[in-house]
Amino acid sequence: MLLSKLKLLPLMVLLFLLISCETEEVMPEYSESGEDIFAAYVNGELWLPKGRPHLFSTNLRVSYNIDERYGGGVLFIKAYRVTDTQDESIFLSMSGVNSEGVYSLDDPETGMITFQDEDCYYGDGKGYSDDVPAYREGTLEITKLDTINRIISGRFNTTLTKLGCDTIRINNGIFDFKL
Repeated sequence: MLLSKLKLLPLMVLLFLLISCETEEVMPEYSESGEDIFAAYVNGELWLPKGRPHLFSTNLRVSYNIDERYGGGVLFIKAYRVTDTQDESIFLSMSGVNSEGVYSLDDPETGMITFQDEDCYYGDGKGYSDDVPAYREGTLEITKLDTINRIISGRFNTTLTKLGCDTIRINNGIFDFKL
């Protein structure tokens, strides 16, 4: 009886090690085929959507709609990173997205990007009653806009600064979605 239990011990140790090992996060390859990816480097560290902000929510939502009231196409991306030690989000929106090209994230009337972590909300000043707007500068490049196959892909970079908060640099941001 003891011998059979001892034979199971190595198997149990191996199983425990496999379960407890975390896989290293890597930047996904950039694609333009609707792979449903979103990634960026935030202040030099890889940022991928993870976890769930709420029980019935996903960590990544995207929409693209044609609405002439907003100059044509409107792109909206919400990405969340929720773990035991962090609760962060990146929201990106742009109106007037009618074709592939480079769009400015500097003008909050047409496009914006926000970042939120445990310490600070880098928003447009409209999100909370005591919110001070963050200064942003950056670009959104739409590299593929295929309305027939419903694929939108692109790259983005931005710097967000706000009084009383650290500067946030979001670099080498990529996305590729099947809408």
